[in-house]
Amino acid sequence: MISLGSITALVSWLVREDLTISAEENNFEVNRRAAAETEQTLDKTRLLSLSFSRTAALAKNTSVIQEEADYFFDQNPQVAALYYTTNFPAAWTNRVFINERFFLSHGIDTKLADDYFANSNKTPENAAMGQTILVNASPFFINAQGSTYLAAMFFPIQGGSSLSNGSSLSNGSGCVLFSTENLNESFGMGVNSSYLINADGDIIADADIEKVKTQTNLSEQEIIRRISNSSERNKQMLVELDIEPSVRRTTVPPFILNSWEYVKQKLNIRRENGKTRHYLAYTKLNTAGSVVITTIEYDKVLEGINATTRRNLYLTAAILFLSIMCIWFFAKSISVPLKTLAGAARRIEGGFFDAELHPASRDEIGLLTSSFGKMCAALNIFGKFTNRDIAVQAMRGQIKPGGLSKHATIFFSDIRGFTEKSENFVKAFGSEASDRIVFWLNEYLTQMVECVEKTNCIKAALMMRIALY
Repeated sequence: MISLGSITALVSWLVREDLTISAEENNFEVNRRAAAETEQTLDKTRLLSLSFSRTAALAKNTSVIQEEADYFFDQNPQVAALYYTTNFPAAWTNRVFINERFFLSHGIDTKLADDYFANSNKTPENAAMGQTILVNASPFFINAQGSTYLAAMFFPIQGGSSLSNGSSLSNGSGCVLFSTENLNESFGMGVNSSYLINADGDIIADADIEKVKTQTNLSEQEIIRRISNSSERNKQMLVELDIEPSVRRTTVPPFILNSWEYVKQKLNIRRENGKTRHYLAYTKLNTAGSVVITTIEYDKVLEGINATTRRNLYLTAAILFLSIMCIWFFAKSISVPLKTLAGAARRIEGGFFDAELHPASRDEIGLLTSSFGKMCAALNIFGKFTNRDIAVQAMRGQIKPGGLSKHATIFFSDIRGFTEKSENFVKAFGSEASDRIVFWLNEYLTQMVECVEKTNCIKAALMMRIALY
């Protein structure tokens, strides 16, 4: 049990260490890939939208601009709408291009795009001053008819592009409404959970779409403030995060919870005050001050080794039970014969040499039982030739060689008419007369020996037994 327990504990500890290291490396790698994918998506969307603004500005008429817009949306179906505002002629002050196919496929009214841009006056102004701003637009496009998950990226438009009439496109801003469904799906792959937040702490993309729909803000969380104030572009740490309310609710009885808390402490699992430990990795993007964060719950990292540890404990308990049963049966095979031998030894010690022992096996215990039986038989024969007390004293070594001087009473007994009785036995039984005479004498002498032994006439009994045999 000590060996099995030690090996189980050692293997569990070593595997736990390896899993911890692998989980950290895996979580950091997942974050790096998620950040690279997000950075590529944002840069590509912004550059394509900026390129379209210049292409549309160089177009000669409205029909050509619309054709360019339709072609742009065909090539980029994830883009829902484009919005531009510049300082060049009034016709270009505010211009909206809508991907009607996108809105129809999601069951959303295209007028919502105009309303959204109309209510975002301040954001384009900030973008025109050189900022790139990322905003969660999903809540604005959720209605009874349909919903989609959209992000709005406002970016500056620098002047210098020549128009068809010889003028140039002056400074302004653009905005692209694009779907984050691909990011939401990729963030939810595997046991790791990734999400994208903007500079204000709003969740832009997340596998948990409810957080996207409700525009969850994480700026008040301590870990988000630490990430914002950190000078490191990417890092991984072990932190405590709030447990979701659905996880906190439980109907487990208190005594079971208390027992489980004790087990979790032994397994190095912490879940206190509504918090649980996570490995958290983050990467700050170069676009709009956004950050990609990837987490994995500490319990899930060690879920496999904890399950293995539990299985090892079950296996240990099963082996212990089987061991106890085997040892019990094996011990019974030894203890029962030994108890029989011990009982026979106590009878011999008390002067009773008539113990009958039969070996039940051919092992050492059986050999000992057989030898002990032969010894009992020899002592029993010896006891027939002498007084039991003398035999016991001789067995115990209380009688020294050479004999002892004692005052004793000697009893001589004769049978009247024995010769005549012997002749009568010969006449009656013939060749069996001798056996009959011995049997008859045995009955007589047995009764006489009992009387002598009761009066403790040891020597008389000894002589009578010699005469008997």
